[in-house]
Amino acid sequence: MVIRARDKAQQALEVDAIERENLPGIIWQGALVELFNPKTILFFALFLPPFVSSDMEMISDINGRLQLMILGILVPLTALPSDLAVAFLGGTLAKSINRQSKLREYLAYGCGLVLIGIAISLQM
Repeated sequence: MVIRARDKAQQALEVDAIERENLPGIIWQGALVELFNPKTILFFALFLPPFVSSDMEMISDINGRLQLMILGILVPLTALPSDLAVAFLGGTLAKSINRQSKLREYLAYGCGLVLIGIAISLQM
Protein backbone atom coordinates (compact mmCIF):
# COMPACT_ATOMS: atom_id res chain seq x y z
CA MET A 1 0.00 0.00 0.00
CA VAL A 2 1.47 3.35 -1.05
CA ILE A 3 0.18 5.35 1.92
CA ARG A 4 2.05 3.15 4.35
CA ALA A 5 5.34 3.26 2.40
CA ARG A 6 7.94 4.72 4.72
CA ASP A 7 10.72 5.16 2.16
CA LYS A 8 9.25 8.42 0.82
CA ALA A 9 9.05 9.95 4.31
CA GLN A 10 12.72 9.13 4.85
CA GLN A 11 13.85 11.11 1.80
CA ALA A 12 15.22 14.57 2.36
CA LEU A 13 13.49 17.56 0.84
CA GLU A 14 15.48 19.07 -1.98
CA VAL A 15 16.23 22.76 -1.99
CA ASP A 16 17.66 23.74 -5.34
CA ALA A 17 19.93 26.70 -5.77
CA ILE A 18 18.37 29.43 -7.85
CA GLU A 19 20.00 31.58 -10.48
CA ARG A 20 20.57 35.14 -9.43
CA GLU A 21 18.77 37.64 -11.62
CA ASN A 22 18.92 41.39 -11.57
CA LEU A 23 16.32 43.14 -9.42
CA PRO A 24 14.73 45.23 -12.20
CA GLY A 25 14.17 42.07 -14.25
CA ILE A 26 12.49 40.32 -11.34
CA ILE A 27 10.26 43.33 -10.65
CA TRP A 28 9.35 43.63 -14.34
CA GLN A 29 8.48 39.92 -14.54
CA GLY A 30 6.29 40.16 -11.41
CA ALA A 31 4.53 43.25 -12.74
CA LEU A 32 3.75 41.54 -16.05
CA VAL A 33 2.41 38.44 -14.32
CA GLU A 34 0.09 40.53 -12.13
CA LEU A 35 -0.92 42.82 -14.98
CA PHE A 36 -2.14 39.93 -17.14
CA ASN A 37 -3.62 37.87 -14.30
CA PRO A 38 -7.42 37.88 -14.71
CA LYS A 39 -7.95 37.53 -10.94
CA THR A 40 -5.91 40.67 -10.33
CA ILE A 41 -7.87 42.60 -12.96
CA LEU A 42 -11.19 41.50 -11.44
CA PHE A 43 -10.01 42.36 -7.94
CA PHE A 44 -9.01 45.89 -8.87
CA ALA A 45 -12.07 46.46 -11.06
CA LEU A 46 -14.57 45.25 -8.45
CA PHE A 47 -12.98 45.87 -5.06
CA LEU A 48 -11.28 49.26 -5.31
CA PRO A 49 -13.98 51.57 -6.81
CA PRO A 50 -16.20 51.57 -3.69
CA PHE A 51 -13.27 53.06 -1.75
CA VAL A 52 -12.96 56.04 -4.08
CA SER A 53 -14.50 59.26 -2.80
CA SER A 54 -18.22 59.30 -3.61
CA ASP A 55 -18.46 63.04 -4.15
CA MET A 56 -17.05 62.73 -7.66
CA GLU A 57 -19.28 62.91 -10.70
CA MET A 58 -17.47 60.13 -12.52
CA ILE A 59 -14.44 57.91 -11.95
CA SER A 60 -12.97 59.33 -15.14
CA ASP A 61 -12.23 62.48 -13.13
CA ILE A 62 -8.48 62.95 -12.53
CA ASN A 63 -9.04 62.89 -8.76
CA GLY A 64 -10.75 59.50 -9.04
CA ARG A 65 -7.93 58.13 -11.18
CA LEU A 66 -5.39 59.34 -8.67
CA GLN A 67 -7.29 57.71 -5.80
CA LEU A 68 -7.51 54.41 -7.71
CA MET A 69 -3.80 54.56 -8.53
CA ILE A 70 -2.86 55.16 -4.89
CA LEU A 71 -5.10 52.32 -3.72
CA GLY A 72 -3.69 50.08 -6.45
CA ILE A 73 -0.15 50.80 -5.26
CA LEU A 74 -1.03 50.23 -1.60
CA VAL A 75 -2.42 46.73 -2.19
CA PRO A 76 0.89 45.09 -3.21
CA LEU A 77 2.83 47.15 -0.67
CA THR A 78 0.72 45.75 2.16
CA ALA A 79 1.28 42.20 0.87
CA LEU A 80 5.06 42.67 0.62
CA PRO A 81 5.94 41.86 4.27
CA SER A 82 4.10 38.53 4.24
CA ASP A 83 5.51 37.63 0.81
CA LEU A 84 9.05 38.35 2.03
CA ALA A 85 8.48 36.28 5.16
CA VAL A 86 7.29 33.30 3.11
CA ALA A 87 10.24 33.64 0.72
CA PHE A 88 12.88 33.80 3.44
CA LEU A 89 11.33 31.25 5.80
CA GLY A 90 10.65 28.66 3.08
CA GLY A 91 14.28 27.67 2.64
CA THR A 92 14.98 27.80 6.37
CA LEU A 93 11.97 25.63 7.13
CA ALA A 94 12.97 23.07 4.48
CA LYS A 95 16.47 22.82 5.95
CA SER A 96 15.04 22.39 9.44
CA ILE A 97 12.67 19.65 8.30
CA ASN A 98 15.50 17.89 6.46
CA ARG A 99 17.44 17.52 9.71
CA GLN A 100 14.54 15.78 11.49
CA SER A 101 13.55 12.52 9.83
CA LYS A 102 10.85 11.78 12.42
CA LEU A 103 9.20 15.14 11.71
CA ARG A 104 9.24 14.37 7.97
CA GLU A 105 7.54 11.08 8.70
CA TYR A 106 4.83 12.77 10.81
CA LEU A 107 4.32 15.40 8.11
CA ALA A 108 3.94 12.68 5.47
CA TYR A 109 1.31 10.89 7.58
CA GLY A 110 -0.47 14.15 8.40
CA CYS A 111 -0.60 15.27 4.76
CA GLY A 112 -1.81 11.80 3.76
CA LEU A 113 -4.61 11.98 6.32
CA VAL A 114 -5.62 15.43 5.06
CA LEU A 115 -5.85 14.10 1.50
CA ILE A 116 -7.88 11.10 2.68
CA GLY A 117 -10.20 13.46 4.56
CA ILE A 118 -10.68 15.60 1.47
CA ALA A 119 -11.45 12.51 -0.61
CA ILE A 120 -14.00 11.32 1.96
CA SER A 121 -15.68 14.74 2.10
CA LEU A 122 -15.95 14.81 -1.69
CA GLN A 123 -17.76 11.47 -1.63
CA MET A 124 -20.41 12.67 0.81
